[in-house]
Amino acid sequence: MKTLTLIDYIENKQATDVDFSEHYIREQTINNIAEMIVAARRKAHLTQAGLANKVGTKLSVISRIESGNSHFIPSIETLVRIAGALYMKLKLQLQP
Repeated sequence: MKTLTLIDYIENKQATDVDFSEHYIREQTINNIAEMIVAARRKAHLTQAGLANKVGTKLSVISRIESGNSHFIPSIETLVRIAGALYMKLKLQLQP
């Protein structure tokens, strides 16, 4: 009997359930944004409070964005401001 891994389950579910697939992709995108911001902030040797100060927002906003929680999705404007504060550019890409 073949062992079913989490990756196998997710791939099967994505192939057979459109709603699941769309939700999974959305959640992955939110988590990827969070991970990129955390990595860039740390590379810049900034705390969350330091980044919040440079962006002109509250620490709680940066914390929520970095949590990857799908109940708090940052606006494009906020992401642009974060990128600018980190001396970076925001680059969005749509893929088929």
